[in-house]
Amino acid sequence: MIHTGLGGILTRAFWPMLWAVVMTMPPTNAEANRMKSKAHALSKGEQLPDINDVLTGAGWTITPEMSAAFSKPGDILDADHGLMAVGKDCFDIQPREGAYTSMEVTRSLTAGVRMRVVVAGARLGLNVEKKLIFDTPTYRQIPKLDLVPNDACLEKLERALLRGSDLSGWYVITEALSAVIQKQECGSYSAETGGFVLSGDAEVQQICAQTSLEPVAVAYKIVPVLDVMAMGEVGVAEVPIPSVQPAEPAEPAEPAEPAEPAELNKPTKRADDQWVSVMTEADAFMYGQGVPMDRSQAEPLYKQACDSGLTEACAELAVILYFGQGVSGKNETTANDLMRAALPELEVGCQQGDMRACFRHGSALTNGIGTEMNATRGSEKIDQACTGGNTFGCFMLGFLYEAGDGVSKDPSRAAELYEQACAGGNANGCVNLGLLYSEGTGVGKNLSRAAELYGQACTGGNINGCFNLGLSYFKGEGVPWDDSRAAEFYEQACTGGNAYGCYNLGVLYRNGGERVRKRAAWAKGYFKKACEIGLSEACDAAYPVGRRGYR
Repeated sequence: MIHTGLGGILTRAFWPMLWAVVMTMPPTNAEANRMKSKAHALSKGEQLPDINDVLTGAGWTITPEMSAAFSKPGDILDADHGLMAVGKDCFDIQPREGAYTSMEVTRSLTAGVRMRVVVAGARLGLNVEKKLIFDTPTYRQIPKLDLVPNDACLEKLERALLRGSDLSGWYVITEALSAVIQKQECGSYSAETGGFVLSGDAEVQQICAQTSLEPVAVAYKIVPVLDVMAMGEVGVAEVPIPSVQPAEPAEPAEPAEPAEPAELNKPTKRADDQWVSVMTEADAFMYGQGVPMDRSQAEPLYKQACDSGLTEACAELAVILYFGQGVSGKNETTANDLMRAALPELEVGCQQGDMRACFRHGSALTNGIGTEMNATRGSEKIDQACTGGNTFGCFMLGFLYEAGDGVSKDPSRAAELYEQACAGGNANGCVNLGLLYSEGTGVGKNLSRAAELYGQACTGGNINGCFNLGLSYFKGEGVPWDDSRAAEFYEQACTGGNAYGCYNLGVLYRNGGERVRKRAAWAKGYFKKACEIGLSEACDAAYPVGRRGYR
């Protein structure tokens, strides 16, 4: 907070970016003339790099204001840069300290840099640039792997969570760059001359002519506080956790990953760029392309595109409504009407080489959406889509072979098709292939390969892959046993809407583990989320009988 008052200049120590000054004594004519003469003498300008360019180019973030508040690695700040916890109270380690060794940054800071400031008060709204000369910067750092918060710090953060604080924007300073300001002057930077020209205004120069007696924070590097909290788990007695079975393969009408962006953006009935863009966003949520699958967000987008006359959007909307996966819930009548109207164009599109149209037509036949159910004919259309390079088709055809629906049951063929889909970028194919390897169905049992496939699917945004990988780490199947890694992947699955991920994470925090600390409040929160998603057994844990009812 900067204060102003009559009778003098009161500024915050070490000058923030925004200056607020009230001047009562104007400069004398002699002072003004001296400053103007000096400005004229430097009219050709002095070359100075911008401090932001110098620091960001070296991977630093310039501090919002140059004050001591940003000079301490380990300090925890909120999204508005407010100090929430002091580093020495959170981390039982002292920062490393020494001279900064980057010659380019050091040379620029000690030779002189420029930055834009605003003068308020008597010079309200006056934009100037400031020339700064620092001494040799000092470097402080706590290595990321040493950022393990102590119990007191974790309890403080837990209380903040319970109060409803959003910790997603909080961060921890890991590295800080500090230096003493040796000299500063105000002026302007000329784009024409490429140089810095001192201001001829004595009042402005009086404001700027301050130095710091102590080092000020010049720049810093940070990590999210939630990442650091995950490292703060302390050992307690291990308690067995009831396992949850791996996620079941998806229903035939619910393929979950796109094959190639080109296929996603090739509507049977062409639309203008606006609706192609809407379709792209809807497809991302429909199939989990780059974001967690969320068909409640895909539904309104498909509806907009469908209302514009885009046949493909209507077909996708029909699937969401038929299975009740969106905000509107289950509506088979509307779903059948939409698909019935879209089928003629889907069939024509398939004949013309649109493999996505073949895939969607086949899934409609397989499930009987908008037409009579015909699993054999549906599998033929889906086979056509897979042969044409549509990995959705390969995934769904693999599911049909695994279930024996419309084709002869053949787990080995299913594994081949899942492999093909997975290799083409279909994360659901990776998950289902991983399940076959974990069970030894259609392929030799290989838990390491299964975990590898789950990881590949999780990286691709598939929450079932994240859950199954978490379960693999908890059981030590195919990967080394590690309950902290299990918690990490359960968290990803839970965030994406997987109720089992929330539930298992709740059990883990309720019971504690070798590397996971007991956290009763967190456990209840995860049980509640699993309950809200629809897992009834989590409701019993979230809302014990006698305290409050559950949905």
